[in-house]
Amino acid sequence: MRLAPWLVLLLALWLSPLHSAHADFAGILQRGTPCQPGSLLMLTHIGGGFVLPVWRSPDLPTPTTQYALELGTALGCAVNGMQSSGPVFFPELGYSLTFAPVDGAPDMLTHLAKLGISAGYGFAWATASYGARLLLGARGPDFAIGVRHGVTGRFVYNVLSVEVEHQLLAVGGLLEQDLRATASVNLFLFMLAVGAIR
Repeated sequence: MRLAPWLVLLLALWLSPLHSAHADFAGILQRGTPCQPGSLLMLTHIGGGFVLPVWRSPDLPTPTTQYALELGTALGCAVNGMQSSGPVFFPELGYSLTFAPVDGAPDMLTHLAKLGISAGYGFAWATASYGARLLLGARGPDFAIGVRHGVTGRFVYNVLSVEVEHQLLAVGGLLEQDLRATASVNLFLFMLAVGAIR
């Protein structure tokens, strides 16, 4: 049986040494230590959303609707521990795929690698953070580079998250701006939670 590339990537993330270091979900939830290796959570999120075009260079086609697939893995650190409110930090590495159907033109796929960090405040059940990401990738034969920034809400021990972001991207030297709304689920913690309950 042939596995999809994204499934292979997720399996590799789950089986990595960094993930296996946090194999006891109950222990993670009980820790109240400062920002040390024992209080770090590996976050692997996958989600989807919509993209609203705000502005395009005249030479770029303007799609009416765009759809996004987001995949990211991060280190989450609660400075005062999971059980207490306090500052939180999320360095992140990820991948973004945007599908933009345009009338009268071939469908456009934009592939982007994401590298960034967000900082905010919260506790185990809810955190709010602001973050910025550097984007590098391509759309067809054209090189793409840009930035993305916005706010993120994470809920229920970071199992669920919602993001609203502004993106500025240069594709083949032409600029475009979008607003993006994404909902995602933390697959790693979800699997650990199921294992702890059983």
